This record gives sequence, C-alpha cells and structure tokens, in this order.
Amino acid sequence: MSSHAGSQTASKTPFKAWIILSIIVIPYVMSMFIRAAPSVISLDLAKDFAVEVPELAVISAATMVAYGIIQIPAGLLADSFGGKNTIVLFLVGLGCANIWFGMAETLGSAAAARFAVGLSAASFVPAMTIVAHWFTAGNFAKANSVMLLGGNLGTLLASAPLVFLCGIWGWRGVMCGFGILCFVLAGVTFFYVKNAPASFVHPGEKTRKPSLLAGLKTVAVSGKFWPLCISFCCLIGVFFSLTTLWMGPFLMHGCGMSREETGGILFAFSLVAFVAIPLLAAVSDKIRSRRKVLVGSLGAAVLAMLMIAFAAGKVPVWVLLGLYFVFVFAVGCSSLFFTAAKEMFPVEMYGTVVGCLNMFPYFCTALLQKLFAVVLAWRLEACGGNTAAAYGQTFWLNVLLVLMAFVAALKLKETYPQR
Repeated sequence: MSSHAGSQTASKTPFKAWIILSIIVIPYVMSMFIRAAPSVISLDLAKDFAVEVPELAVISAATMVAYGIIQIPAGLLADSFGGKNTIVLFLVGLGCANIWFGMAETLGSAAAARFAVGLSAASFVPAMTIVAHWFTAGNFAKANSVMLLGGNLGTLLASAPLVFLCGIWGWRGVMCGFGILCFVLAGVTFFYVKNAPASFVHPGEKTRKPSLLAGLKTVAVSGKFWPLCISFCCLIGVFFSLTTLWMGPFLMHGCGMSREETGGILFAFSLVAFVAIPLLAAVSDKIRSRRKVLVGSLGAAVLAMLMIAFAAGKVPVWVLLGLYFVFVFAVGCSSLFFTAAKEMFPVEMYGTVVGCLNMFPYFCTALLQKLFAVVLAWRLEACGGNTAAAYGQTFWLNVLLVLMAFVAALKLKETYPQR
C-alpha cells in the first residue's frame, strides 16, 4: 500500500493535465448552473405554467431523481466507453434537454424535460475518472477541489448573472442558448480532451481492477461506508433542496424580496464555498483529522438550521441570512466526504465509490423538495398569510435531515492516513 502511494507521489503531473482539467470542469459548472436555475426563475416558471410555486417542486424533483439514477451507470459508461466520450454524450443530451425545457408549454412537459436534464447532467463521475488518470496523488486533492469549486461556480452563475440574462432574453431564451453552448463544449471536449496521457500510466492500472459488481458489493457490505454516505446524503440533500429550489421562493415569497435582490443574495452565498471548501480541507490536514472537521461543521449546520426554523417570521431578514451563511459555510466540508471515501477504499475502486456516494443525495433532494412543498402548502393555509412563519415551520424538515447527518458523522471512523 505504501509503495503504491509512493509511486503515485513520485510521478509528476503533466502540465497538459491542468489544461484537460480546465475543460472537463466546465460541464460540471454547467450541470450545477442548470440544476440551481429553478430557484431564481421560480416565479417566472409559475407564471408561465399557470401554477402555484409549491407545484414547481415536481420540476426540480424530476431533475434530482434522474441525476441520482444515472450516477452508477455514468461510472460504468466511463469505464467501458471512456471518460471523454461519456462527457461528450452527456453534453449533447444536456443541450437537447435544455432546448426542450426552454420550449416547454406545460408543467408536465417541463418536468419531462428536466428529467432528461438530470440524466444528461452527470458529468462529474466521468470527469473524475479522467482526473484519476491524469493527476498523481500529490495533486489529486487540488484537482478534486477544482472540480468541486467548479460546481459552486455553477451555483453562483445561477444567481445574479442568471437574473441579468433573464432580464435580457427571458428564461426561455437563456435555457435555449445554454443548450447551444452545450453542443459547442461537446465539440471542444471531443477534440481536445484525452482520457489519459500516452506516456503516463496511472499506478492503479498496474493492478487488476475489480469487476463492477465486485466493487459494488465491496462498497455495499462495508460498515465504514454507510455512516459517510448517510451523513453526506442528508447534508447535501438539504443544501441542494434549498439551493436548487426553495431558498429563492423563501426570500421572494416569504421575505418580500425582489427577484434582483434574491439573485444578488444567492450570488453572495455562492461565493462562500470558494473560502469554505479549501479552508476546511486545510484545517483537516492541519489537525490531521477528517472526522473532527466533519463533526464540527455538521454541528454548526444543525444549530444554524434550528435557529432559522425558530426565527423565521419573528426576526429581521438579515438575521436569517446570517444564520444561512453559517449553514452554507458548514457545507464547505463536503469535499472531505470524497477525501474520506478515497482514504477508505483502494484507489482502483474510486470511480465505483464516487458513483455510490454521489447517487443518494439526489434522491434525498427530490423527496425533500416534494415533501417541503406538501408541508409548506399545509402551513401556508394554517398561518393565514404569514408566509415567513409558514416557511420557518416547514424548515423543521431541514432540521431533521441535518441532525441525521450530524448523528451519522459521529459514527465515522477516522480516515486520515496515520503515516
């Protein structure tokens, strides 16, 4: 094991690897952009489809369910079809799906289009297989951080910049233009990206890779994987539920903010990850513990969400925004879940582990978004028009999930290398 790690570290990462990374991170940026977009354009969608805001949960839920379904098949495609070709295939599908969404006339058609979006937006897993072949152990963590920050950049673009673009072309024009951009990027990826450098052999390839079923079985029966998976699933499920749908309506519908103000606030919160992710990862390395940082971050997330549920409708909106800032900063620990997963299992299984770990949060998000809509509709009627209070009461669903994430994290074993 140690000699294997040593051979990885000794190898140098080619400069072209960083060029490859700068290309393959873009599909993930675009994936997060399109998944987060409904949160900002929710009122426009509700108006065009003649529905109430809670009914829009079906659009985001369709995306999340499809995205969860495709995770493991995406890993299998990347292994057999190649990471580059898989990304190209997804980009072409994403382009078609977004043009369909931009032209949808009914809520049912929009939901079907968003399901197609979810099936086509899974570029993260094949991109990580390319990263694993191009980057040595000494630079893998940096490359992984770039990929994750790329996702946060997509969320950032789906805030104030999206509001600006919608003001010029309308949400339909933006979605169709986004689809065309996907086709262009598919061409760039096809001609410029390579699965691995010809002169560079990843050390993991020198060992016999387990079959897909054997790898899945190893993960499924592992007692150390499930606390990590449950914690990641619950935390990211809440975060994505808010980021991709409910935070925008909460600020506009519950707190009386305009679309422009909401876009600016969501834009600012998207910037938090660019500090939180590298900072929490650095703290984890400094104190030589993944578990302590995860438990501490999740504890802060529980407290922040609990106070939002108590305070909504009772305190000024800036207090709620301050609490949400704490929650978003705590979610910056998300990169440590992938780091811990890599430290738990042999590197040859990393694609399988990532696919398994990355699958469950999207089912959780889809379920939570729908359940949030049902509870919110109930509480809106009970609160007699006090929408802020109704949202706050519905936020107790988020409290429950984040608390489950915290409890699961307490069960984690330390994965930081002892040598």
